[in-house]
Amino acid sequence: MTDILPAYIKTPIGTASKGVRYAKTVDDLARVGREFEDRGAFRNNGRVLLQKALAGPLVMVQGVFSHGRLLTWHACLRAREGPSGGAAKKTSLPLPVFEDDLVKLGAFLKYDAALSMDAILVEGIPCYIDVNPRITEPMNALEAGVDLVDSILSISTSHMRSSEIIRHIPPRPVCGEENIITHQFVLAAMKAVEGGRLALLAEVFNALLGLGEYANSTEELTPVEDDPLSVLFLFTFTMLMLLGGKRIAKYFDGSSVSNYALSAFGWETICRAQQAKGNKGAGTDNMHRQPTPSASTELLL
Repeated sequence: MTDILPAYIKTPIGTASKGVRYAKTVDDLARVGREFEDRGAFRNNGRVLLQKALAGPLVMVQGVFSHGRLLTWHACLRAREGPSGGAAKKTSLPLPVFEDDLVKLGAFLKYDAALSMDAILVEGIPCYIDVNPRITEPMNALEAGVDLVDSILSISTSHMRSSEIIRHIPPRPVCGEENIITHQFVLAAMKAVEGGRLALLAEVFNALLGLGEYANSTEELTPVEDDPLSVLFLFTFTMLMLLGGKRIAKYFDGSSVSNYALSAFGWETICRAQQAKGNKGAGTDNMHRQPTPSASTELLL
């Protein structure tokens, strides 16, 4: 067991790294196991995923597919880490290897939706550690010249499902420019306050003057020039962070995910509904019954 440590342990359900724990030693692994057991992660033959930790930069890769064909894609480097492993700053990095992998995966799955993956670059080779059937934070891609949102809307509209495709399909996958830099001040501030209020004030100062990490970078979430009302939010947010410090940052980080993420209870409810539907179908037409996948199988898809 020690040859795989240090490692990350992941529950099947856990949006935004909330189901991820880091274990450096066997004792850490035992502690994480007890925590997950208390949370009910092993109910109903539940399992966790153990991934060996890799050293290298994190790259976020996204693509939009139509009937297995890659239409548009983007990749960006996490240039600065935010809370819970998020990206407070990104730099576009459309390496050809990512396009090759996306093309192969989309064709194999006959995929017809959006897909996002996280990869650790080890000596220039991507090691994929996470996959989600959606796009995530598309503003760096947009600044780089790729509108992933428009792409996924185009394959979701009814006329794209007809025999005639109205929207132009590019002859080859479209990607954006390299070295386009974007940031999210909110995430950077939540990370900075971990070092105290003076660190937060320094972060605000740099953001206002476009210095340091903010030089030649575009704001993703609260672009004041395009959305002047965001100044009110930024002022209120900064005051709350100065008053509440780490506690308010931790609250924002936790509540933002819990308000939208699928919980373990929600997943179990979905599985029960699928099971009930399968049982009902078996009673009416056993010849056409489809086996209901287990929770672990569904999570792997």
